[in-house]
Amino acid sequence: MTWPSGILTVVWWIQMRSTPGKLLRNLQILRLDGKPMTNTDVTIRFICMGFSTLMFGMGFLPAFSNKHQSLHDLLAGTAVFHVKPKPKPKQGKALRKDTRSTPDTSDEILIQ
Repeated sequence: MTWPSGILTVVWWIQMRSTPGKLLRNLQILRLDGKPMTNTDVTIRFICMGFSTLMFGMGFLPAFSNKHQSLHDLLAGTAVFHVKPKPKPKQGKALRKDTRSTPDTSDEILIQ
C-alpha cells in the first residue's frame, strides 16, 4: 500500500467508518463494544495492517478469533460489522401548489 492510498484509507475509516467496498456491502468497522473507532484505534489498525501484509497476507484471513476477526482487527480491538441500511424516506405524493389567482377587489374601480 502506498502512502497516498494509505492516507486515503485512514480518512475513509475516520469519516465513514468503512471503505468504499465495505459501504457497498453495508459493512462498518467498529470497536468491539459497537462504538465508532477513535483516532487511536484507526492508527493501531493501520499499523497492524502492515503486520498482516508482512505475513504474506495471512493476517487478513479471519481465522484468528471466534469472532472472525483478522489479525489487525484483533490487535486493534475492532471488528467489521454488518449494519442495516438506513431506510429511505417514503416518497409521498407531491402536494400541488394552488396556482389559481384570486381576484383582488381592492383594485377594482366601480363606475356608476
